Amino acid sequence: MKRILMLFACLLGLGLTLPASAVDYAVPADPVALQQLRDRLKTDRKGVISENMKLSETEASHFWPLYGAFQRELEVLGSRRTTTLLELIQANGTVTEANAQRMYSELNAIAAADAELRQRYFAKFAKAITPIKATRYYQIEARISALNRLDENFAIPLVH
Repeated sequence: MKRILMLFACLLGLGLTLPASAVDYAVPADPVALQQLRDRLKTDRKGVISENMKLSETEASHFWPLYGAFQRELEVLGSRRTTTLLELIQANGTVTEANAQRMYSELNAIAAADAELRQRYFAKFAKAITPIKATRYYQIEARISALNRLDENFAIPLVH
């Protein structure tokens, strides 16, 4: 559980740099602006990414198909994670020791698969659009994910 909390703290730190209009600037303290960003990400995630990536037409033609494939694979892991977290939410934080261990192991396995997937795709993105732009994309993804995970983590009851 400590590893998950450490990961969450790191992601939270990354998420605190998200802005209302673009991912590249500091977050306003205004909760309304944060909600506007959340709403925009729900309806126009690709637009936010596109604005911040600043890809040439050639780069875009290589980037977006990879982006789609990467997102589809991330969705599979996200579904696994959601299933585990919903189980915890439905238990209202009350779980057996065996279930706590199983859920923790599953979340760790998902995190490991996520890291492997990102590593594998980073090489593809770096080849398609340069390592610098691939890193920039991963930073944007990390910030968006951190904002999503922040909301998610506060909705999940602590186990007891």
